[in-house]
Amino acid sequence: MITSSRVILKFVFVCLLAVITSSQSGGQFVINPSVIAAGGGTSSGGQFTVQVTAGQSAAGTRMATVPFRQTGGFWEPVPLVPTAANVSISGRVMTAKSLGIGGAVVTLADLNGLTRTEVSNTFGVYQFNDVPAGTSYMLTAAAKGYTFPPPQIISVSDSITDVNFVGDTGRRRSRASGLSSKP
Repeated sequence: MITSSRVILKFVFVCLLAVITSSQSGGQFVINPSVIAAGGGTSSGGQFTVQVTAGQSAAGTRMATVPFRQTGGFWEPVPLVPTAANVSISGRVMTAKSLGIGGAVVTLADLNGLTRTEVSNTFGVYQFNDVPAGTSYMLTAAAKGYTFPPPQIISVSDSITDVNFVGDTGRRRSRASGLSSKP
């Protein structure tokens, strides 16, 4: 008796579920296609047909109906402007053998010609703090007894830690005597 009542209860539940499901699907659905780019197509099966596209006609526009609001499309345009945050630029002034050149003067110049200088420590390390991001700078190094390659031009959007300068003394060692001489 308990088994037959469970079977009847399950049957009634399935019938009720079928009635609820069919009553909510009543009516014809239409989705109008909108194409802004190549692509898309039609998919159908049974009583439903869906036409799809690769884009949206309202891309980038704001749509608002209280209490909802959205921006159509795949992204919201964000203007690309320099950040207000300041960054740092650092590196080393060194010899060809990676020995630090202490007391070297490193100059940072912006596009308007404004300059700042820093002096490298005994390990050749220098650092410029509070540098405005979003622009380009020219860096040069100078130290007594050394020549350096042409200035380095860098574009700064974030902190940079490896703007290195390698100085040349202009001396060459003689293989026979081991003495230094100018070329």
